Amino acid sequence: MENQASSKNIMLNYGFVLGILSILTSVTSYALGMHLDRDWRFGLLGFILMVIIGSMGIKKFKVENQHLLSCPAIAQPSRPVLCMLVCVFQISESFVTLAASKE
Repeated sequence: MENQASSKNIMLNYGFVLGILSILTSVTSYALGMHLDRDWRFGLLGFILMVIIGSMGIKKFKVENQHLLSCPAIAQPSRPVLCMLVCVFQISESFVTLAASKE
């Protein structure tokens, strides 16, 4: 059987990094007193972080999986990508909900 990369570990590691960076962005916004203004720059920064960290995770999975994004055991080529995007969306949505409840 082929040696497959563990998508779970990669998603957890990069999701953790993205979560920490998102928290730091939110804390910075709060410290600067801009958390109530919903400044577009922080939204753009969050989106850029999501794209960069997501791309890094996908690249690492691809390198560890012999340059393939598919996982033959699962038979769904986009599953790691979709799982990572769902995790990122849920983390982002929880921060938005938390920020909205503080207003």
